[in-house]
Amino acid sequence: MDPPDAEPFEPLAETETETEPETETETEPETETAGTDGGTDGSEPDAGTSDPSGGSEGGEPEPPPVVECPLDRPVTIDGGCYPEVRAHGFHLIHKDFEASWDAVAALAEQQPEVLLTSQNRPDWLPPTRWAQRTSPSYFESGVQLAEYIHQTLAAADTAPAVVLVDELRLEHVGAVAELAVHMREHYPQWAGRWGVWLVHGLGVSYAALQPAVDELLRADARLVAELYPAMSQYCAGGSSTAARDAWLAAYYRGGEGAFPQPRFAWLVGRRAELESQSLLSLAFGVTDTYLDRPHAEVFLDRMFYVWRQHSGFGSLLFPEVGGVGAYKWHDHGPTTRDADFVASYLHYGVAQQGSSRLGPVPCG
Repeated sequence: MDPPDAEPFEPLAETETETEPETETETEPETETAGTDGGTDGSEPDAGTSDPSGGSEGGEPEPPPVVECPLDRPVTIDGGCYPEVRAHGFHLIHKDFEASWDAVAALAEQQPEVLLTSQNRPDWLPPTRWAQRTSPSYFESGVQLAEYIHQTLAAADTAPAVVLVDELRLEHVGAVAELAVHMREHYPQWAGRWGVWLVHGLGVSYAALQPAVDELLRADARLVAELYPAMSQYCAGGSSTAARDAWLAAYYRGGEGAFPQPRFAWLVGRRAELESQSLLSLAFGVTDTYLDRPHAEVFLDRMFYVWRQHSGFGSLLFPEVGGVGAYKWHDHGPTTRDADFVASYLHYGVAQQGSSRLGPVPCG
């Protein structure tokens, strides 16, 4: 029998060898906004003082109502306020290959925790349903990056729901720590609206990133753990399904088995020690680089199953805690891969099932 989850992860009050991430060569976004809440009260005009067209007795139009939004939720171009901060799963997409992620786009329409993420926003996607990707390598310093994030989030007509920095790796520790300190000291109102991805790889130790990780946690920044094991690595991780699942659980958690270095379990511990309100999210690798053997859809499902049953933090798959995102939806892999991901997301996350949907991975 599989062990039950450890104590569920509690979100903010409601929330290695290293590989170079794949990048897009796209121009800076030109965005537009659609808001959510706020706006007029919907009451009917007074027949004694206004004509049917909404004008006053003298024929002058009524002035628009004054919308007041909290500092961290600016007024959008259509007179609403940005949504409150909540947990999300982030799906990094290439906007030019929609056929590779149309099932994920449909999921995003149904599940408010799912955010499509890219450097440039698809024209049809409202900014409030989008996370913008940027990189430390685009800026001369962490302070410059922080100022860019502030200006991006303060732009009421174009601001994304979240800005994510790709990524925290060893060479960016100093800049990301500087970013976090500047955001905490100068722009605390944006806590929860920005964050970073944490580098992946077999040899990654989050403790090596600690100077930046601790500052990010103090700033209540979002942290997205890149969990990109290759199917071939999983199959080489043991001679039985149980052994391979133990390998994958250790890859996730760290501090045990083939992965003694501090990883996700350590991160959860640091969050608690620093009394941080940072939202922690997951992202699974979905490109051919990681799904590199036949029957890849079974391994993709197994990543969900092992996290659900053996990571100790299985509830992080649930929508109310943000669910799991992915890297990266573009022209790699079969066009049904996004549908396979969504099926597992619905099984383990939305329906909160603990049983394996597709069974053991055929590694023979």
